[in-house]
Amino acid sequence: MKKYQELLFGALLLLFGSVLNAQSNTDTLNVNGHADCETRLSIETRKTVGPTTSPKGHGEALEFSQNEKGDVHFMERENNTVWYEFTTKTKGKLTFELEPLDSLNDYDFVLYKYTDENFCADVQSKKILPIRTNFSRNKPEIFSKTGLKNKSEDALVPAGINPAYSQSVEVSSKEKYVLLVNNVYDNGEGHLLHFDYGVSISLAGKVVNIAGEGNLESSITLTNTKTGAVVAEATSDSVTGAYKLVFDLPKTQLNDPLHLEVLKEGYFFYDTVVTAFKIVTKMRDIELKTPIRKLKKGARFVVSNILFYGNSPKPMPASLLSMKALYKTMKRNKKLKISIEGHTNGCSQGEAYSQSLSNGRAGTVYNFLIENGIEASRLSSIGYGCRKMLHAMASPGAHLNRRVEIEIVGF
Repeated sequence: MKKYQELLFGALLLLFGSVLNAQSNTDTLNVNGHADCETRLSIETRKTVGPTTSPKGHGEALEFSQNEKGDVHFMERENNTVWYEFTTKTKGKLTFELEPLDSLNDYDFVLYKYTDENFCADVQSKKILPIRTNFSRNKPEIFSKTGLKNKSEDALVPAGINPAYSQSVEVSSKEKYVLLVNNVYDNGEGHLLHFDYGVSISLAGKVVNIAGEGNLESSITLTNTKTGAVVAEATSDSVTGAYKLVFDLPKTQLNDPLHLEVLKEGYFFYDTVVTAFKIVTKMRDIELKTPIRKLKKGARFVVSNILFYGNSPKPMPASLLSMKALYKTMKRNKKLKISIEGHTNGCSQGEAYSQSLSNGRAGTVYNFLIENGIEASRLSSIGYGCRKMLHAMASPGAHLNRRVEIEIVGF
């Protein structure tokens, strides 16, 4: 009986393993048989392609061989290749990221715009040139990724220690392109291809001095709160306060919160959060007013974008940029001393609990500034529990009660 149970258990394990392997094979894109231009694999660019199997060898034709090492158009020779073709789905700036499954692998790529039925023969005879290349040495510190990026400067990147990314490509809808991907290493792993299309966006604004006229030259920074990347920077006009931010953003990031920060020495910072989708729809042709106020003793400022999780002194992730803006304001204004005030949304768990929670929220900001080098002598913190709520607990703005306010105690 025991032996029968063991055999049955073994059979079940074998069956389970076969199911897993079948699922794995289904999820993995097989690139075998697509190592030549003539046998290229058709893919979609609205989604991630892969993970793929490992490219093995260069196929029957050798489209690249015996080229100079420093050539920006042609790799020295093919190693382990797969050829792809795709048709663009929309107008915009085409970007992609090639992500090796093994970060020690070294992937290169060549991108062509398709011409006609003689395309592959023309590639091999070098009658047509690629529009983008990158033969740079792999960079394990960024997991050996490569591809096209909006902010990259070079269209064609030769071998050696060079940038990992090449320039994005301005495309129209329904254009055909051919992409060669080459892994320098034998017995390597496959890869992923993440495609996107960039959108050109502009945001016009005007810095306004609440106290009246004066020099309005300020530093403007727009940062993606999800990625942490600075999207655009500008300096406003000293007389009019006008500024314009022009930037490209991948379509997949159109709904990411963008943190707009205005900094000026002698003034408290201003910040707000918008999305690119809102900029190109509701805010199109509308000038964003960005008010700033002078620092002076006794002035109070509600920092509405330093927000906390419910019943917690832990700040929400998007709050970090506002905390950094407060830090920059302290760094720019060496004589500035502040009191950090914490608040809660109601006292549903008792006044003592609410008081402790508000102390913790003020302390979170206090500790952040201390940890980043602001002297303790310039800071104090206090909690007010639920005694100074801005909105009713059940109202749409109730989350703003979980806030921090700043009082200027010295300047």
